[in-house]
Amino acid sequence: MASSVRLEWNGAELLTRVTEAARVSIDETLREADADASSSHFWVNRTGNLQGQIVTEAAKVEGFRVSGRFGTTERRGFYGLFHEEGTMREHATPFLRPAGDRTFPTLAAKIRARLG
Repeated sequence: MASSVRLEWNGAELLTRVTEAARVSIDETLREADADASSSHFWVNRTGNLQGQIVTEAAKVEGFRVSGRFGTTERRGFYGLFHEEGTMREHATPFLRPAGDRTFPTLAAKIRARLG
């Protein structure tokens, strides 16, 4: 005789937990990337302007997508992109991409730990 097993599906609750874990983990990872970029660029000891222009936007939930951003501000910190990408007169000295490369790989483990 086959036994019957009842499965209670809590998909909406699971989706809420995963979304919140992703949101909090993204915010944490972006703060780490911001701190890394602020402390690791060549100009950190000159004027302090560039690290003050590195910003983090809190993660946003849009449907099934959770995303956040970090980088330099558009108005006052746009010159950070000149350093990041280089210009005709200045070689590139990236600081945003390397900071992301060091911190973004930790995101999945953070989400996993929050769902533990």
